[in-house]
Amino acid sequence: MDIKEKIHELSEEMIQNLGRLVAVDSQLGTPEEGKPFGEGPAKALEVGLKIADELGFQTVNLDNYCGYAKRLSVLPDISISCRWAAIGPTIPSC
Repeated sequence: MDIKEKIHELSEEMIQNLGRLVAVDSQLGTPEEGKPFGEGPAKALEVGLKIADELGFQTVNLDNYCGYAKRLSVLPDISISCRWAAIGPTIPSC
C-alpha cells in the first residue's frame, strides 16, 4: 500500500479527529489554578492528547502550558513527535 492509499484509507478518521479538536472553544480565557490560559485551551490540549493516546502515542501534558505526543520507532531516525500547544499571544510555544 502506498502513502496515498493509506491517507485515503484513514481520511474519515482524520476528519473525525479534526472535528473533535475544532469543536472545543479554545479561546484564551481567564487563568485558573492548573489552567494558565483558561478552561478552553486546557480542554483543547486535553482532547488533542487524548486523540494521540488513542492512536498509540505516548503523551505528556506539561502543566497545561503545552503537551507532546511521541511514538517511538524501532529505528530512532524515523521516530515521530507531534506537539499541540495551548499558548497565549505572548508565550512562546514549547
